[in-house]
Amino acid sequence: MVPGKLETARHFGATHTVLGGPDSIDGDAVKAIKKLSRGGVDYAFDAVGMPQLSQQCLYALAPRGLAVIVGAIPTGQKLELDPGHFYLEKSIMGCFMGSNRFHIDALDYFEFYKQGRLDLDAMVTDRFKLGEINEAFALLDGGEINRAVITF
Repeated sequence: MVPGKLETARHFGATHTVLGGPDSIDGDAVKAIKKLSRGGVDYAFDAVGMPQLSQQCLYALAPRGLAVIVGAIPTGQKLELDPGHFYLEKSIMGCFMGSNRFHIDALDYFEFYKQGRLDLDAMVTDRFKLGEINEAFALLDGGEINRAVITF
């Protein structure tokens, strides 16, 4: 929904991007994804935690596709889905921290970083002092930064 984020997505490996939201030049995001993928994708991920995005993930799937909800949908919000999609053997599942095995995977992440295959430096766009944490959250919520580091 934030146009500037598309370039960030491409930097980190996205081969195609679709702008969502009411002012999108791509129109309906699900239709745009289905057109790009010739009928739907095998996997779709909601890393944000928005019910509308989770719905779109399911609806953008090809038959037998899997939607993975990584982002935490806030407590009290509901996810409403059209049950007809389940007759196409689509699945939806939750995921905690990318389903990583941190005690095992962290060494691989570190090695990928050292090799230049995991660009952690570009993920951090800003640094804030602890007293500026509210400003950091506001910028993050507004889509103006990617990730921030809070320094003590």
